[in-house]
Amino acid sequence: MAVSRKKPCEQLTKLEKVLISIDGRFTPLIILLLKDSQRFSDLLRRIPDINKQSLSKTLRQLMKHELIKQNIIKETAPQHIEYELTEKGWKIRGLLKQMEEIL
Repeated sequence: MAVSRKKPCEQLTKLEKVLISIDGRFTPLIILLLKDSQRFSDLLRRIPDINKQSLSKTLRQLMKHELIKQNIIKETAPQHIEYELTEKGWKIRGLLKQMEEIL
């Protein structure tokens, strides 16, 4: 009988959860770019080689892991959405900045 090597989500260590939440080619770059609120189109313009589908998928993943949040700006016509880091996202950004300094 084979033993499954996969752990249930609740058994993942905190470090494993962090690494899963920042997994992806563009994820760390998006976190670093969100030092202030950014619109989807701004992120798309600032990230080389990313397409709309990849950016949308990565933003959804970051929201799922509660690293970013959406703000709907209704005062503008037409209204638009901005993305910004959550408290947890700022902590991850700090870690990424430290890693950046090492290299």
